[in-house]
Amino acid sequence: MKKRTLLIIGAVVVAVIVLSCVGCLALGMIGSLSPTRKATATARSIAKATEAAIPTDTPAPPSPPTEAPTPTPAMLTVRDIEKKRKELTDLQWEAYSKEIAGERIRFAGEVIEVYDDGRVQISEGKGLITVCMLYEVPRDTAIMLTKDDFVQGEGTVREVDTLLALTVRVNVSLLEAPSITALPTDTLVPSTSLPSLPTATPTPSLPQLEILSHQSYEDAGWFHIVGEVRNNSDTPMEFVEIVATLYDDAGQVVGTDFTYAELDVIPPGGKSPFETGTDKWAGTTNYKLQVEGSSGTLPRQDIVILNHSHYIDGDWLHVRGEVQNTGNTPAEFVKIVVTLYDAGGNVVGTDFTYTQLDAIPPGETSPFETGTDHWPNFDHYEIQVQAD
Repeated sequence: MKKRTLLIIGAVVVAVIVLSCVGCLALGMIGSLSPTRKATATARSIAKATEAAIPTDTPAPPSPPTEAPTPTPAMLTVRDIEKKRKELTDLQWEAYSKEIAGERIRFAGEVIEVYDDGRVQISEGKGLITVCMLYEVPRDTAIMLTKDDFVQGEGTVREVDTLLALTVRVNVSLLEAPSITALPTDTLVPSTSLPSLPTATPTPSLPQLEILSHQSYEDAGWFHIVGEVRNNSDTPMEFVEIVATLYDDAGQVVGTDFTYAELDVIPPGGKSPFETGTDKWAGTTNYKLQVEGSSGTLPRQDIVILNHSHYIDGDWLHVRGEVQNTGNTPAEFVKIVVTLYDAGGNVVGTDFTYTQLDAIPPGETSPFETGTDHWPNFDHYEIQVQAD
């Protein structure tokens, strides 16, 4: 029994010794591996440091933000102004017409008339009833312009008024007329070879009163001539009489008639419709018109048209609206004149009436309405007003 006990104790001691040796061996192996790991870590650190030391391209600094260009405001046109007149109330229009004075404006159209003082009236196209009057046109340019010449350019709004019709007055700063060839100014011609210049043909002056358009028609046995006359002078013209002479095929007079312009006084540059009518025209195949008048005085200019519209009732075309007396005294015999045009601007009819009130007190208004059953090829109309 004692011997067995000694053997067990010896086996335990041997086991402890063996385990101790194995532990020491393991610690030695661990100690031998540490330098390698340290070397690896060091190598990685060196590699990272080396990479950091390699110079790289310096990125370009960001470009400063580019400011968006300020948009250039659109330049006004005559059509813009006419559109505003149709859209705005009278109070809004009064403020707007004052605001645009001095603003830049672009214009383009055909020459209607050139006046002695250098003013040029142009039409900007069919369907546009606004008058465009150009001022400060160089005289040497104005004298070369003829009717139907196309001009375009820029300027500033001088004034906008609605006295007789919506009129845009422009102070011209740039005018282009393709039909006019500019003469060279930078080529010097030696005096020894200077040719004699031809004598300039004087430009014929316009008649003081001119019939612009006219046409005839027959209605219930009567022969009518309807048309429009313009005052080309610098003074108002009154008692403007239109005389019609009727001829047959042989050139013999078969009838005559006369009438006066619907406007009692035609202002400088202004227009007025007219209409004749006679039942003595048997054999008429053609006719001739003549016009005359005398210098007068403009009537009061403080009666304004506030609004107007037209409508069709059966065979009749009606125009109705309202006028206001902006003056300080009562307005009497307030006459409304309506001119009907086709798309080409030719007169096709006319009518006139007086306001419902015989006398309009200062600051007050009165309605009006006209009606005509002759309006062939009607496209648009103009309204004018005069009073005592």
